[in-house]
Amino acid sequence: MTISVTISESLIQAARMQADIQHRSINEQIGYWAMLGKIAEENPHAPLKLIQDFLRNEPC
Repeated sequence: MTISVTISESLIQAARMQADIQHRSINEQIGYWAMLGKIAEENPHAPLKLIQDFLRNEPC
């Protein structure tokens, strides 16, 4: 399912810069940030590095 959301220009520019570094599309980068935030909220004591490693090892 696809939906449209309004995102600030500054967030889009930050996502664009990070997406280029990580070889992702802007959509993929924002989705990654959303998933990272979701997992961080659900696991407030988990270190960021652990969450990032978990996401890197998730099957596509």
